[in-house]
Amino acid sequence: TAKVMARVRQRRQFSWMAWPAVAASSVLLVAGWSGFLQYRARQNERQLVFALQLASEKLGAIDHRLKRSAAEIYVGKEDFEKR
Repeated sequence: TAKVMARVRQRRQFSWMAWPAVAASSVLLVAGWSGFLQYRARQNERQLVFALQLASEKLGAIDHRLKRSAAEIYVGKEDFEKR
């Protein structure tokens, strides 16, 4: 068992040639994550614009109905005669 444990304890040094690969993969990972975040931001922006357009249309329809159903109020005789 002493021979086995002696072999297990030995750690191989991390090769200096692996560092460029680690750096390149890190850069690619960050670039990929950044691209994903930009995609999600554009998608959220499109959804927000759609929701605002829909709300604007609904509020416009409600405003139109309210204007149609509102009673006309005349403040003075001049206002009544202008009508």
